[in-house]
Amino acid sequence: MNIFTKIMFCLLVFESDLAPKAGFMTSTAAPEQIELLITKVTRPTHLDVRVENRANVPVRIFRDYVSFGWARWRVIVVRNGKLREYMQNPDREFTKNGPEYNEIPVGGGHAFDFDFSSDDWTCSGECKDKGIMPNDTAILIYDVPMTLQARRFGVWYGSRAAVISLAK
Repeated sequence: MNIFTKIMFCLLVFESDLAPKAGFMTSTAAPEQIELLITKVTRPTHLDVRVENRANVPVRIFRDYVSFGWARWRVIVVRNGKLREYMQNPDREFTKNGPEYNEIPVGGGHAFDFDFSSDDWTCSGECKDKGIMPNDTAILIYDVPMTLQARRFGVWYGSRAAVISLAK
């Protein structure tokens, strides 16, 4: 076997192992297939979020503890006309990495608990008063670019947002 034949054989074998299972989306840019819900602000720096599946088949989302799913979340807080943006710290180091995902069943959801005071988050703008306070408006953004890995593993990609305004 020449080198070209060996490479083609490997691609065929590995590609078949990586193909999505039947019944799952192969990938999507249809943002309406998931919905973001801000379920609770427990402390100024804590935000509970739920991603719900609105599609008629299970939806996969990258896990956020690997680089494929990391740095996909943003929270923009509007306070007294000024913006501050919280984002997952892009300088995080990974000891193990791979395109891992969670499968959300039809009608199901996946919960996230974000703590802006942890080292996993960074802030730009006026951030001396961290978190979300009464009278603030918070805009949650989940943005997953279309990548080869998203398409190969049938993981959802697109952009979604949710808004919450806190009363006094």
